[in-house]
Amino acid sequence: MQDVEQRTFSVVLASSSPQRRQVLGELGIAFRSVDPQITEVDLPDPAETVSTNARLKALGAVASCGRGDVIVGSDTVLCVKGKVRGKPRSASEATVYLMELSGGTAIAWSGVAAFSPAEGRGVVLVERAEVSFNSFAPEAVEWYVGSGEPLTRAGALGVSLLGEVFVNEIRGAHSCVTGLPKRATLLACSDTEALGRHRMQLPETVRGMLCWPWITSTRHFGGDGRWL
Repeated sequence: MQDVEQRTFSVVLASSSPQRRQVLGELGIAFRSVDPQITEVDLPDPAETVSTNARLKALGAVASCGRGDVIVGSDTVLCVKGKVRGKPRSASEATVYLMELSGGTAIAWSGVAAFSPAEGRGVVLVERAEVSFNSFAPEAVEWYVGSGEPLTRAGALGVSLLGEVFVNEIRGAHSCVTGLPKRATLLACSDTEALGRHRMQLPETVRGMLCWPWITSTRHFGGDGRWL
């Protein structure tokens, strides 16, 4: 995304995650980041969890933003054997999460929200990816938990970091698993209905290329947080 395309707005990332900052940088989007300071929800349905948290993060950053900003919020969880797994609360819980992943498959769900304070509207897209894992020896899990990384990652495993050694295969977008799916982000930031004139300008042919089966839903919301 070139600077001229951002002439009517600025992007604010409602996250302190270095991985999410890296993804926006790879997309060529100029931005600043703020910590939204919200309490994340943990719901039975993973798609509802990430869409709600992404929306809460975007709205939680409004007080730190101007009317010319577009606020991007995102959330990711792993769904393992029907259970939604966010960040573990302790090293022992991280060990449990990792052993659940050993030799199996999990679904990574990521929600991306884009909100315009000027328009008073936002949009959330949800994307999914399937991740299969190698079988983990207990000693390898102990080594990984000792690194401290699992405590900062959904499902206790950072696939773009040291945890990549545990991954066998990813079906879908790697960026979905790492926390900010690129296709969903571009689609959210170019949504006409939600962002109006503050949207990113993309050719329709490009938008058509971004629509793929792993993006499972698109929902709009208002400045009061209610789904429209």
